[in-house]
Amino acid sequence: MKYKVIIIDDEPWTREVIKELGQWDKFEMKVVGEASDGLSGLELINQLKPDIILTDVKMPGLNGLELLNELKEKEYNARTVVISGHDDFEFVHKALQLNVNDYLLKPVKPEELNSQLDKCAAQLKEEWHTNSSSLYDAAGFMSVDWINQYTLIKKSLIEQLHIHNEKVLRDNFVNLQNTIIENESNEPATKLLMNIYYDLMHVLEMFIVESGYQVGEVIKDQNVSFVFKQKVDLYEMIDFIQTIYLGVIDSIYTLKKMKNKVDIGKIKEYADGNYTKNITLDRVADTFFISKEYLSKLFKQYTNQSFSSYVTQKRMEKAYELISKFDLPIKEASLMTGYKDQAHFYKMFKKHYGVTPGEIKNKRL
Repeated sequence: MKYKVIIIDDEPWTREVIKELGQWDKFEMKVVGEASDGLSGLELINQLKPDIILTDVKMPGLNGLELLNELKEKEYNARTVVISGHDDFEFVHKALQLNVNDYLLKPVKPEELNSQLDKCAAQLKEEWHTNSSSLYDAAGFMSVDWINQYTLIKKSLIEQLHIHNEKVLRDNFVNLQNTIIENESNEPATKLLMNIYYDLMHVLEMFIVESGYQVGEVIKDQNVSFVFKQKVDLYEMIDFIQTIYLGVIDSIYTLKKMKNKVDIGKIKEYADGNYTKNITLDRVADTFFISKEYLSKLFKQYTNQSFSSYVTQKRMEKAYELISKFDLPIKEASLMTGYKDQAHFYKMFKKHYGVTPGEIKNKRL
């Protein structure tokens, strides 16, 4: 399961730089949304429920500090990193008072950004482990009188996941809700509900892995981080978990169905339309809801070349055209074909054509 990240900044290029610099896969993160001002950012936060928020300070409408204050008042529990072009102690002081993880200055340095992402990931993991402490802990959940009833319900839930029986799965959740009410009343202790929640989410994650998929591959847009405040509504929590379970059943059914009906032509079309961007096998696999291993094997089978070789070929052909036909500067040709590192572009071009971009340009003259 990947942590959800959103970026809020009124400068489009800054958002692009942050997306490029962040080592998202390394820290099990995914940028799920962007906003160009505080108001849009707040709406995005309410909609996507991100785990990590990267926000500028000075923005039109609702500025970064006002946004952070709104989140603090709502007791929204997310890691927050402020990014700004202003080295101002007053900004730093106010931001830290609003529970910000850190304050980074523009231009953002990759090592500083990734250091903060690493810290955020560590804090989120620690928080998860703290909240999801064993069901055998001091809360005494395993010693409640109705633990056998709960165990039977959980066993049935696992069975329904494997046979994709949505009707019986829904009945299980109704049974679970009624069992809790009968034994603990309508307002059971938050700690008890947290134990049940994390136990059932662990069951779901194990089912996904056993089915041959990664959690992030199956659960994409649905937020799976249920926010526990001082008081948790039993009905809301049961409904939330049930929705996740039903969504996973549908997703795995769709994935298995598509696995046997992958249109390699559409994948090539997608690559042809996006090869100048930071396109990777992982991203294409996510787009087409298949595993990268399966995509790699299938692509090689139908095209007689690896996916990366295909993308490189498309980039080289385009670069050659830009230099030889349109006399575009080599640096511009490099950037327009997805290479920000010009030295790497030279190396790839020479390897592909046996001559340097400069030699092609000189021949044209």
